[in-house]
Amino acid sequence: ILCGFALKGVSGIVYNDINQNCTKQNNEPGLSVRRGLLNPGNIIIETDINGRWFIDSLTPGTYSIVFDIQPNWLATCSNTINFSVVSSNSYLAAPDFGLRSTNPCSQPEISIMAPVLRRCFSNQKIYVQACNLATGTGAINNGYVDVILDTALVVDNASMTYTAMGNNTYRFAIGSVNPAQCVNFNLSTTVKCSTLLGKTLCMSAFLAPVDSCVLDTVTTPALPIGSTPVCTSAWDHSSLSVTGYCQNDSVFFVITNNGSPVNGNMQCAAPVRVYVDGMLLYTYSITLLGGQSVTYAYPGNGQTWILQADQHPQHPGNSHPNAHVEACGNIANWTTNLVNNFPLNDSDPIVDIYCGLVTGSYDPNDKTGYPLGTGVQHEVLPNQQLQYVIRFQNTGTDTAFTVVIRDTLDIDLDIFSVVSGISSHNYTFRMYGPRVLEWTFNNIMLPDSNNSEPNSHGFVTFRVDQKKNLANGTTILNDADIYFDFNSPVITNQTLHTINDQLSPSIVTGIKENLNSTFKIYPNPANSYITIVSTKESIGSSFSIINLLGQTFVSGKLTREVNTIDLSPLANGFYLVLIENKDTGFSQKLIKQ
Repeated sequence: ILCGFALKGVSGIVYNDINQNCTKQNNEPGLSVRRGLLNPGNIIIETDINGRWFIDSLTPGTYSIVFDIQPNWLATCSNTINFSVVSSNSYLAAPDFGLRSTNPCSQPEISIMAPVLRRCFSNQKIYVQACNLATGTGAINNGYVDVILDTALVVDNASMTYTAMGNNTYRFAIGSVNPAQCVNFNLSTTVKCSTLLGKTLCMSAFLAPVDSCVLDTVTTPALPIGSTPVCTSAWDHSSLSVTGYCQNDSVFFVITNNGSPVNGNMQCAAPVRVYVDGMLLYTYSITLLGGQSVTYAYPGNGQTWILQADQHPQHPGNSHPNAHVEACGNIANWTTNLVNNFPLNDSDPIVDIYCGLVTGSYDPNDKTGYPLGTGVQHEVLPNQQLQYVIRFQNTGTDTAFTVVIRDTLDIDLDIFSVVSGISSHNYTFRMYGPRVLEWTFNNIMLPDSNNSEPNSHGFVTFRVDQKKNLANGTTILNDADIYFDFNSPVITNQTLHTINDQLSPSIVTGIKENLNSTFKIYPNPANSYITIVSTKESIGSSFSIINLLGQTFVSGKLTREVNTIDLSPLANGFYLVLIENKDTGFSQKLIKQ
């Protein structure tokens, strides 16, 4: 563009169509950070601060742009604009695209990150960013952020005044935050010297107050294929939370219904699942009155225990309460870095949780996708949100003036859902071309590791949704290229996630004895029935057949040595047969076809 006029290319404006007449007026402002997908070419366009998008060159032909419509906005005419390019060497003004606000509502987004956690080291930075996204239509008024830290972290100081609320909670007042504004601050902490190497330390950030319209616009991911909701009634105003702790070599989990008495009583049971080292061990269902809690206790054996409890299906937002306890008891049985295999309870935009490992060194220039996923293929459920961290370090011989990170997004990820998050340094972000994400750290002045190792590091985060209902076996691969000034790029490792709507659970041996010689189940796969063969001593054992959400479809007791079980209540799919008595436990995967 020269003197306000483009020599060649195509541009257009996305604007707030206040009078809804599909024609831009002088008093109707442009809207920034609005994204569209141009085809043919699968090219991302994004508007600037004035609402204008621009492409410097298109070959002659007919094109269309489909715009992403954010919550609380509607297109006043069509969601698509069409235009034709006659010459690549001329300038074309494409039709303007009008949007109207349907509801004044903020679009909060909170991020928290600690790029390195070293025991006995002070000045371990925890970064927090609280934003009202540009797609918001209202301000966050009298805002504050509550940061909750693991007890192994001691706060030395912070870049912003805070109030200690007790229980390792620190409140930061951020005032009013308008759309397209962010507030950044950090905490300097010390990791206690007694902390185990490889231990997982978690930290949470909560952005408040919360407009009801914020959670109303959060889409709840679809249930795994073939499953049914636990209940279909309207929300009963229950709201579950889960905490876990280790005490006297025992693992404890507490599930609390934070709903008010009577008005918040649970009207239908919620599934509860307990995993040990990533494998399903117990399933329960609970029904709690408002204000009521229930505690589960297990022997601490050093392994990683995770308890998940499901909210009512109509609960606002996308909360999935869970807690973990690791290295409780005999740490010889402990495997580090299992906590992040499963999603954390931070799918809602008002909360972010980061769980990092206590390490002895910092591996530079890498990329990690959370949750890590289960098994060697890093299996995750369809529709699970993914969060990525890209870390970099200047290991050269001189200061880096500019760092650029480019990440070409996997085709199975929703390009319109990308939200760039917290970082170590200020950056500009854009999306362009065939799904390229780019962060530019201008004037970063990043020292080399030989001169200042602690200050030679940096990072950036972003989150993204999968495309809807991806098929089993779909693999999501991602890496990033990191450019230090004019040097060749440093290419990170490649992350892997594999879609599986039937994550395979099994009983953990060593917790309950899996006596494969005691029980036999056949046929498998099965059609209309199965036969369970047991010993005479096992008559009276309880059995249940559950799906992979923990819902029970068939249950009873073994009344004889050879038992025939009717499978007619089961739809085709994968199940787990559980057999338990006071001394033994047995599980076997079952396919109904």
